[in-house]
Amino acid sequence: MIREQLPLPTLWALCNTPADQYPSPTELPAASEWIDAPVPGTLATAAAASGYRLPDSNWDDCDWWYRCPFTLDATRRTGQRWFICFEGLATHAQVWLNGQVILVADNMFRTYEVDISAHIADANWLHIVFRSLTRQLADKKPRPRWKTNLVEHQQLRWHRTTLLGRIPGWTPPVKPIGPWRAVSLERRAQVSVTKLLLRPQANADGQAQLADTSSSDNSTAAVDIEVELSILDITSSATLIEQATAHLILDGVRFPLALHHQGERLTIAQQLAVEAPLWWPHTHGTAALVDYALEISIDGTSTTLDSGKLGFRQVTVARESSAGGDAALAIAVNGVPIFCRGACWSINDIDSLTGDPRELRRSLLLARDAGVNMLRIGGTMVYEQDTFYALCDELGIMVWQDFMFANMDYPADDQQFLANVTAEVSEQLQRLCRFACISVYCGNSEVQQQAAMFGMPAEHWQSPLFDASIPALCEQLHPGIPYFPSTPCEGALPFHIGTGLSHFYAVGAYQRALSDRIIEQVKFTPECLGFANIPADSTVNSVMGGGVFACHHPRWKAGVPRDTGTGWDFEDIRDHYLKSLYAEDPATLRYHNPGRYLQLSRSVTGEVMAQVFSRWRTSTRCGGALVWFFKDLVPGAGWGLLDAGNLPKAVYYYLRRVWAKRAVLLTDNGLDGLDITAINEMPAPFTGSLEFGLIDRGQTFTARETTPISITARGTITLNSDALLGRFYDTTYNYRFGPPKHELAFARLTDAQGSPVSEACYFPGTLKLTCQDKADIVTRIEPNDRGFSLTLRADRFLQCVDLDIRDHEPDDNFFHLLPQVDKVVQWRRRTDTPRSFRGTLSAVNLAHPIRLQL
Repeated sequence: MIREQLPLPTLWALCNTPADQYPSPTELPAASEWIDAPVPGTLATAAAASGYRLPDSNWDDCDWWYRCPFTLDATRRTGQRWFICFEGLATHAQVWLNGQVILVADNMFRTYEVDISAHIADANWLHIVFRSLTRQLADKKPRPRWKTNLVEHQQLRWHRTTLLGRIPGWTPPVKPIGPWRAVSLERRAQVSVTKLLLRPQANADGQAQLADTSSSDNSTAAVDIEVELSILDITSSATLIEQATAHLILDGVRFPLALHHQGERLTIAQQLAVEAPLWWPHTHGTAALVDYALEISIDGTSTTLDSGKLGFRQVTVARESSAGGDAALAIAVNGVPIFCRGACWSINDIDSLTGDPRELRRSLLLARDAGVNMLRIGGTMVYEQDTFYALCDELGIMVWQDFMFANMDYPADDQQFLANVTAEVSEQLQRLCRFACISVYCGNSEVQQQAAMFGMPAEHWQSPLFDASIPALCEQLHPGIPYFPSTPCEGALPFHIGTGLSHFYAVGAYQRALSDRIIEQVKFTPECLGFANIPADSTVNSVMGGGVFACHHPRWKAGVPRDTGTGWDFEDIRDHYLKSLYAEDPATLRYHNPGRYLQLSRSVTGEVMAQVFSRWRTSTRCGGALVWFFKDLVPGAGWGLLDAGNLPKAVYYYLRRVWAKRAVLLTDNGLDGLDITAINEMPAPFTGSLEFGLIDRGQTFTARETTPISITARGTITLNSDALLGRFYDTTYNYRFGPPKHELAFARLTDAQGSPVSEACYFPGTLKLTCQDKADIVTRIEPNDRGFSLTLRADRFLQCVDLDIRDHEPDDNFFHLLPQVDKVVQWRRRTDTPRSFRGTLSAVNLAHPIRLQL
């Protein structure tokens, strides 16, 4: 036995006191009011578990005390070394064991371990106090060179804590305070692991190699394994050296590792070349993983130091000049440029910062099913738990990893601050380098942009922290992964759209039209298209407490994001596009027909994002785009594609269709008509048929043509609609010779067996179509192992069909239903309990909903 982890109680006690009033736990009043508090957890999870109402005042104003008793038999303590490991303390914490201070911590993103062998007894009390951040912020510090409206206090830049809960515009005031990650007790014998790095990577020629790296300088092509073991009993070191052996077991094959004795340490530093399948993003291949275990044997007893799964891939930045001279920017995996699409990850659960692992898996499965191949963890959030990265490995989702810095002027010239963040970044790199999903590191979010927008000269946009210190650590500990110092960056001004990384809100907050050519200047946008996306009716009803929906009710507005200091919120932005695209006045709709307002609001953000992504996916200049927020922080009309309860919104389904690995897209090419682009990202060629047509008044096909189509593996084909139709139809209604002859154009991609693969629609005028008083809709509902299969067929075009079936989730929704074409929707039960299949079908251009029931 080298290491044994013993569980501490998961239910602790919690109380609060005025800031700095009690220096130690022995001075706490005996009459203090203690409540139950689960650990790992935060104040918010403690309040939820105990039913305790937390103070309405700023939680950062108080000191918060946690305590936990535990026992340890004297016979177990003899001849052993005991450690307490803290995986996350938020944020300024002091720890006592049996009245003795054993730790002072000031970084919620670091792990700490303490040798407590000299302090442990039969009966023990462990106390942790989290000191008032408000009191810490009152300390006199140098002023920043620029300010930001993002946060509530400028001097948060000195404190290594998440900005979640401290951004007044779009996070709830849930301050992350407490032992938010695990606290454990460990018994160790003979040796203690002080460093363990595993880094798999594939060479450019596609050969996979395995690596473990150390803090020594290595070239970007180096593939090493390094483990450092501290000898706990130096008198037995000679015996350890003689008897100890180590192996790496990879996919059942044992690789011997050489152990070296260096003073009071045993080390492993070794290169291994192995054969292994390549890991791909799920949109481009198989996310292949192999099992591994790292074992050490001492005195004939083997111990697994680490185990899991590894994936092998190579990641580079591909920059190529287009015909117009612009440098495109793409992330290439295994030499293949990937169109990265997805969103910025927020958090699985805002209260605990970790949440239920089942809900985490559900979120990521929904992401994978939507065609997401990249998620970004932004600098305003937290470094995610290992389970998150392991799931992304499994599901083939790349991760863009920011370090936890955003907007502020961080004191990089302060040596104590620099030492703290150096330890933080080093720990994170050593932890993350084994995960195949890690595809990009980024120094921060919007620091360069904030400095530039504040009017600072160019020499202040860069920082030695983000332009020297952190990239050097990345090169040392995880070489071969692309690094950007900030996002956005690289333009004449860091936030310019047409160069490098951009944050694209031209369509959105800046209310640019969908025809604006600036859309096509985007090279890569790790943050874009922030809209207040309306959730499902069930969530709307929950937010309103079962009452009537009212757009300006405080309950509703609490879930609508805004930028601090502005006179508008993101519902105003959505309303701008609703008026523009549907030719309806949002204020009048809200007043006279709130149900219709919600219906059009759900549709319009989906239509906007689908059109913009269609242009990006068909552009040779754009390498990727990540929507601002995959999941809402709180229930309401947040930025997320999912609501806070993991229910997909309408926009989720719009993007799922546009993001599909095999898709057909329609883009407006002005006077040259519509372009029809068929995409096949899979490693196998595609053969099938492409149909294109025009529809007027919901039922009349004014033109319709079908052509066979073949697409190479990971290939794209673009056809011109006029060439396919063979005559002039003014498909985009740009020539305007009289009134339009069609309401919409459509494209359908089917495979060699005639099964539908992808559909797209284009509306040459507004989205407002002739309202249909009725429609002849044929439905067929059939139960299956997972739930139900629903087949729909209508005699006329139905726009943005919304299927609302209680306790069931569809594989497609909010789609356009073409006339006389079967549409099959698969439904999965949300619970294991069988439920009857009943609900409603509604459409934007259908006057009344239709009931559905098996």
